[in-house]
Amino acid sequence: MRSSCNAANFYDNLAAGLMPVPVDNPTMEAIVIEAGATLQAEDGAYRWYKQKSYKPSTDSELGSILNQLDCCNLECDGMTRIISYILNRSGVNHRAMAGSIRDRVTNKIIQPHLWIVIEDETNIDYRAKMWLGDREDIPHGVFEPREWSRVEYCGQALETSELNDSISHILAVVNGVPIDKIVDDIKGLNK
Repeated sequence: MRSSCNAANFYDNLAAGLMPVPVDNPTMEAIVIEAGATLQAEDGAYRWYKQKSYKPSTDSELGSILNQLDCCNLECDGMTRIISYILNRSGVNHRAMAGSIRDRVTNKIIQPHLWIVIEDETNIDYRAKMWLGDREDIPHGVFEPREWSRVEYCGQALETSELNDSISHILAVVNGVPIDKIVDDIKGLNK
């Protein structure tokens, strides 16, 4: 386990895909551990966790391109911002949604939760398993919601122009997302 305590190491840890958890926030740490993250390093202010990787729910062409975003050190809000930013640059019609996700079996509700719905009503959500658990019947990635009866999405569309700003770009860059390559790959699907 690494130990570091300066600004350069902070950004190095972020670039390595590690998630900072303040040492004085045991509630957040418990949530991160429950979601399957593992401790990788610690310093005086943060414990650095690596998020668990999940198997995508489908093998769609769009999903195969977007799956590389799963390693981003982001929760649903940041992930939705980056995906919306990329889809807008790619010319893909979509709606960024904000609301809740509910596990119909356990009745666990996560609110707020953000995700993407594309034109054909396909969902894009890389963070449902983070909060509802890593089970085969919880969707992950690009998927048809009607095929996942255990999970219920409820929400309203956000104004996507608000998500396509410099913050979205910065989140992508900090997480090492090859924006131009992903945009080109998505545009190539429509040819």
